[in-house]
Amino acid sequence: MMDRPLHSLLGRQLKRSLRGPEVVSPEYVELVNAVNNAYWQSDEDRKMLERSLELTSQELIERNRRLRGELIERSRAEEELRETNYMLRAVVETSPLAIITLDREGHVRFWNVGAERLFGWSAEEVMGRPLPIVPDDERQHFQLMLREELEGLTEAGLELNRRRKDGSLVDVALWTAPIHSAKGQIVGVVWLFEDMAARKRAEREMQDKLKELELLNTVMMGREQRILELKDEVQRLQDQLVGRPAGSDGHSQTKSSGVAPA
Repeated sequence: MMDRPLHSLLGRQLKRSLRGPEVVSPEYVELVNAVNNAYWQSDEDRKMLERSLELTSQELIERNRRLRGELIERSRAEEELRETNYMLRAVVETSPLAIITLDREGHVRFWNVGAERLFGWSAEEVMGRPLPIVPDDERQHFQLMLREELEGLTEAGLELNRRRKDGSLVDVALWTAPIHSAKGQIVGVVWLFEDMAARKRAEREMQDKLKELELLNTVMMGREQRILELKDEVQRLQDQLVGRPAGSDGHSQTKSSGVAPA
């Protein structure tokens, strides 16, 4: 009974309410038909609403499934990104090069262990402050370099003098690159410094070794030449000894024959 439409049940109830053979007035019939039509439309609306809710529920389930998959994928991507960032940070922190990043105002935003080792300042001493390694007479050149690099220019192996914390100067080679935001705008620069003192020391040591080799080669060539000269002298003496006539000592032969000269 519950499966029958509401307007059908209402029609039956109205019919049962009519007793006897009384003639139903047209107004009453019109009222019944109006109520019947209203409930019929209500049943249709209810069915459409149920179908809509069923479709909406299915869509919500599907959307929820897709959203759950997207969240899982995003979580996995974020985890991979964190691992990559950890790895890159470890590489940068342990790099033998001094690595520094600057914002558009020239303030330090990153300062690795290599920078501490090369220049003497700790990260806590320089973070958020102007770069301290620029000598006073290089300030103008530094500002020009920074402006050019914020426009996208780069440096590769530029040799410079930079200042240590103790005031001494150190020869360095500089590599630079711009830092871009997610929108593609240049928001800073990264600078990599190589200690040229170690390279120059190695170059001097190599030059010294080359000079030693050249000297040794000269000495060896001189010895070889002297050996060749000695060989030639020995050979000449041997030739002289072999080429002397046998019995060239005539006086000894005459005395041993016992014959007086004529």
